[in-house]
Amino acid sequence: MLKNSYLIILFWAFSIGGAFAQKDSTIGLKAPKSVRRDYKKLAHFLCDGLQGDAVKVNAIYNWVTHNIKYDVAAMQKGDLKRPTVKQVLKRKKALCDGYSDLFRDLCNEAGIRSLSISGYARDWMFDDSDKFYTPRHAWNVVAIGDRWYPVDATWGAGVIGQFPNKIQRTLKKASKNPFQQAGKLRFKYRYNPKWLMTAPAEFRIKHLPYDPLWQLTDSLMPLSIFEAGEQSIAKFNETYGRPMLDPKEVNRFSDKPEHLRVIEEAERAYSYNPRFHVSMALRHHANAIDSIATLDKNAPAAIRNIVVTQVKKELKTAEKYVALQKKSIVTEYSELKRKNKKKNTEAKTYIRSIDNNNKQAITRCKAKISSSDTKYKNLQQKAVSAIAAHKKIKQQNFQSIKTAVPEDDASSARLLSIVDSIKGRNARLGELQAALKKEQELVDNLETANRNRLDTLVSYLSLADSALIQETVSRINLEDNYDADVKKWSGMYKQARMQQADTTQRHYFAAYDSVLVHYAALRKAHFNYIQLFQKNFKDLEQYKRRNNSNVQLLAQYSQQMDNYTNAYNAQLETMSQHASYIKGNKNLFQQLVKHYEHQGKLANYMKESEEHRQKLEETNLTKKQAFDEKESKYQKKLLEEAVVKAERYINKKEKR
Repeated sequence: MLKNSYLIILFWAFSIGGAFAQKDSTIGLKAPKSVRRDYKKLAHFLCDGLQGDAVKVNAIYNWVTHNIKYDVAAMQKGDLKRPTVKQVLKRKKALCDGYSDLFRDLCNEAGIRSLSISGYARDWMFDDSDKFYTPRHAWNVVAIGDRWYPVDATWGAGVIGQFPNKIQRTLKKASKNPFQQAGKLRFKYRYNPKWLMTAPAEFRIKHLPYDPLWQLTDSLMPLSIFEAGEQSIAKFNETYGRPMLDPKEVNRFSDKPEHLRVIEEAERAYSYNPRFHVSMALRHHANAIDSIATLDKNAPAAIRNIVVTQVKKELKTAEKYVALQKKSIVTEYSELKRKNKKKNTEAKTYIRSIDNNNKQAITRCKAKISSSDTKYKNLQQKAVSAIAAHKKIKQQNFQSIKTAVPEDDASSARLLSIVDSIKGRNARLGELQAALKKEQELVDNLETANRNRLDTLVSYLSLADSALIQETVSRINLEDNYDADVKKWSGMYKQARMQQADTTQRHYFAAYDSVLVHYAALRKAHFNYIQLFQKNFKDLEQYKRRNNSNVQLLAQYSQQMDNYTNAYNAQLETMSQHASYIKGNKNLFQQLVKHYEHQGKLANYMKESEEHRQKLEETNLTKKQAFDEKESKYQKKLLEEAVVKAERYINKKEKR
């Protein structure tokens, strides 16, 4: 997937269409300073005067996505403290939970029901079949009329990326500019309206709420389908992607107080994903809080003691689930790190095969270049020899040759022998002329077939080169051999280059050698053809010196001299064609060397990109694991403090 000129690290803008409402990218972009730090004033400024809830939601989405930056520093630091909406507006930056809370409060203040939703999201490190343990992303749902829609203002605001300056120039001028990896992480605004009131089935291609109720479809997609990858999700959606038509259950649930929603959704969430143990911890914690809140201050001591015991039990149970989640952290990240190393090993093996294949191809081409040089020099020498031999033939005036007196008898053994030799050569000349024609046709046909083969080779190499460039871009953008785009481009490259192009090139080289063999045979036939003429000339001259009466025989001299001249010119033409063929193919072999060297550079860029990706993923996994472990300790600490607070609170009620 081409992601323009920067590397996507956390999330990116997806080309998924299909929103359920008309979107306006021009409204709600700005607000005066006087209302920017008060979500209530801001909500009324953005929405008062607008007609329809969908338009109001649109304006709120636009303002949030244009004015709140993603807090890269907080993400890298692993800040556990959830900021208030007031803090988000003051800082003008947030993580996904800050975006979600701000959007929710703005909508609610404008009279539109909205909730913050937590769930699972497929980020750049996610591979098909990876398991989800803990939801790490937050977005919203919003009610428009009798329908609920998902909204993700975080992904709609922009991207976090590394911004190298030379990636595109590197790809365009691979032979000149060195490859450079990107700089530090930064947020870049990149408004994306596609995450505003998206079709639920399309939204769950990348998002999955931990409470399946909020998929907002008539059929709930199993977690295993989401984990299997986008193809499995798309296939499921084809049959089960219809949006929820009856929102009765969602409306009932959304109307509940927050702590009661936590209690109810925990069962669904844990049943949906048994690896998300903290969902049950939240439920038991909420139960404890609910027990305290409903305790009558005038209740007898015995009742209060029962409540204290129940609260402690709920909180201890919550601690057990937190401990289970902590234990699963090791399993989750060990598997992810192991897979990351495996991906790296497989990628290096694949890239090495590209490099080795190119080196072998370059070696073969250079051998052909060297062989072509030798053949071309030898051919030049033979041409010089042929020209020199031709110059030795003196086209003297045959008629000026004087016949001996007295003449030899035409029936003498010597003259009969000369006549027989000439007749035999004439017969051989006829045979050679037919053979020359046949050999020339064969050479022409072989050249034509090989030109067609070359067109096929160029087509395959062009396709392979395009695929390799796209794969290089994908790998520069942190995609690996488990990602769909890399699979697509690498598969295309291997088929076009390592199968079709390499096979075609082998056939081309073999046919090239065959053409040279036939050119050599053609030159030899020309040489033998000319030699017969030269011998006939000598015999005719010798015959005339001894006898001038065989007019029919002697008349052959002039005719054969014309034929000889034509044969000599044909010989030079064949040598010229032969030389041109060798020279043209030498140029081709040189171009192939450059082509394979270019592909070698692309392979090197992929190697560097994969090393960068592997290290970055390893670093991110280590940081995520540290964050989850820190969060687990924090959750345990909160639960321990909750026990103490509960006892104090109940004791305080008792004293009253």
